[in-house]
Amino acid sequence: MKISNKSYQSLVFLLSLLLLSACTSPTVHLNHRYLNESDTSELTYSIQQNEDQIELNTLPFPDDVTETTILYSPFLRDPELIDNVRESLQQTGYEKITVRSLVASNHWYTKNTIGVFAVPTGTLPNIGKRAIDFAHLYKSENCESMIQLTLMQDGKFSLDAGKNEDVQGTWKVTSYPYLLLENQDPYIHFYFEIFRETGSDQVGKIEFLKLKPLSNSEQIASCILSFGLRHFG
Repeated sequence: MKISNKSYQSLVFLLSLLLLSACTSPTVHLNHRYLNESDTSELTYSIQQNEDQIELNTLPFPDDVTETTILYSPFLRDPELIDNVRESLQQTGYEKITVRSLVASNHWYTKNTIGVFAVPTGTLPNIGKRAIDFAHLYKSENCESMIQLTLMQDGKFSLDAGKNEDVQGTWKVTSYPYLLLENQDPYIHFYFEIFRETGSDQVGKIEFLKLKPLSNSEQIASCILSFGLRHFG
């Protein structure tokens, strides 16, 4: 069987790509969004003692990453890299470390890569966007009737719509800034959009967390619901 010159060149090119892919070192993507310059330099140096390829970024954390986390690709060819990175984190003071495969929120690692999200002690990533940050008692404003919505930390809600009935169910932040109330009987599938406003009075500054209705419901009137947090000083 005779191979044409063009086919031979294509075959050589394909083999070269395969060899290059096989020899390419894995890349560590270090997210230092919550680190100062000194901590970033220290952790970068520690990781580089074992790995040559490291890239820095300050992209927003996935919503479900709340502590120091290692995310690795299913195509990672050297699992030992995970242990090396974990050791580098521990040596620089990061004790509580979560290791996950495949995906966290919408951050995918589909190549020979590993993602590191470093969280220093006392830092809460995504604060103000996590479900627990919205667990409050909200009251209607500029509405014909008084409505109270209680979002509890265990993911349940209680709604007093002023009609001698207390509707209960579950709630969750589907993807910030959207919040969903759900219940089977009576059926509720109701979305709110979360937004913030700042105000003040004679006492001081007030930060408002508000829920804007995006759905129609017989149980929930189309009223803005508000929770206010006062700041003194």
